[in-house]
Amino acid sequence: MQRLIKVWLVFALFLSLAYAQPHPDTLWTYEYPNSGLDQPWSVGAGVDSGYIVAGCLSCFSSSQVGCVIRLTPNGDTLWTARLDSVFLFSTVRSDSSYAVAGFIYAPSGRSHDAFLALISDNGTVLWSRAYGGNLLDRAKGITRLTDDGYILAGYSRSFSTDSSMQAYVIRTESNGDTLWTRTYSESAYTDLRQVIEASDGGYIGLGTTGINAADTRYWVVKLDNSGQIQWTRTYGTVASEIATGIVLAEDNGYVICGWLNLPGDANNQIYLVRINQNGDTLWSRLYGDIGIQEVNSSQIISTTNGYAILGTLFSSGQSGSFYLLATDLVGDTLWSCSYHRNGEYGTAACQTTRGSFVLVGTTSAGVENNSAIYAMETGPVQFADAGRPRRDMSKPEKTGLSAFPNPFNQTTAITFYVEDEFKTKIALYDTSGREVRILADKIFERGEHMLIFDGRNLPSGLYLLRLESESLSLSQKLLLLR
Repeated sequence: MQRLIKVWLVFALFLSLAYAQPHPDTLWTYEYPNSGLDQPWSVGAGVDSGYIVAGCLSCFSSSQVGCVIRLTPNGDTLWTARLDSVFLFSTVRSDSSYAVAGFIYAPSGRSHDAFLALISDNGTVLWSRAYGGNLLDRAKGITRLTDDGYILAGYSRSFSTDSSMQAYVIRTESNGDTLWTRTYSESAYTDLRQVIEASDGGYIGLGTTGINAADTRYWVVKLDNSGQIQWTRTYGTVASEIATGIVLAEDNGYVICGWLNLPGDANNQIYLVRINQNGDTLWSRLYGDIGIQEVNSSQIISTTNGYAILGTLFSSGQSGSFYLLATDLVGDTLWSCSYHRNGEYGTAACQTTRGSFVLVGTTSAGVENNSAIYAMETGPVQFADAGRPRRDMSKPEKTGLSAFPNPFNQTTAITFYVEDEFKTKIALYDTSGREVRILADKIFERGEHMLIFDGRNLPSGLYLLRLESESLSLSQKLLLLR
């Protein structure tokens, strides 16, 4: 039995004094303790009105069941569809029906096959397809294309010579028949989270690559319309990065979202990277107080005047809560808020036609403290940026030398811009002018770079960070607090 839960929400709000933005109110919240779904992974607009949620029951087990729930505009359940042995990662609306993607346990002792199905607006499965080889193949993202076909993104172990993980792309017609499939390897561990259409008629894919699952970077691959690679790029620092979403920007470039884990810090921070059509970095941003709170990003949504990012906030002494961050078009924070209750984990979001957001995830504070699906709708969200100077997005942002957070108590992220490919030295000095640490001393490529400075072995106090090259000399004060 569904029950409407009316709660008072506590907002953690970080506002720019010069350009303060109001946070969204809450229109409704719902728990679904008996929905048959224990992990939602995707939410989207329903046909005509309402919403569609896809996920699974008993996820990552042989008894898992894919579930699709149709909601009214107020969060009431219209119907639930189930698909045996299926894990559903994502869903997209297709005219008067819904395409869902994930993976299915394969027959004959094989592992998993990538999976695609079309479900009508009354919950009937119209058709389903499986794709893959003899080992593990999974689809994680789905995009409906302008020709009404689909492109699935995921990973595969079936087609590599050593069973290593490869990025996997499946291009289908509108009925799910295969047009082509491709696998790509950047390193021993490569997967794709999402592929979207590019402005030139090709595709752009976002994933993660690294030597293993614990040491990864953002990975972007540009494909032509037949799936052939045009270029690839990796983005990241000495941290480990996990990519979760990519959206088209106003100049046909892209904004990449995910999170990173800094060395020596158990917490994560949201990591946003803005690139142009050629994959060059224009700017990057970190969000969250390093060493104080953990923020995982699940999804990024592009709006007319900025970006909305859904995640989960783990503050000191508290269990998880839904977290919503709004930025302008250059990544500056407009506001952020967390919806504190008890044990929520945000996994997906969509924007409504009235400018609000529907957030879904799980809660550990359901009926009798059992896990349940949790959903809510915010009030209309404002991304107004009146009075803000618009930056030239065709060129990389010349940020100079900066550190975030500053002051800091363990680690801080140092961002700097290199105009020319000269040897660049970045060093730390104490107040007497003594050099206490060399962070870098090498030739950097032109563009923006990031280093993570770990100050745990240094005493508290004021330090001077200095960047020096043949063409540039910059300094920045750093305050280390214990």
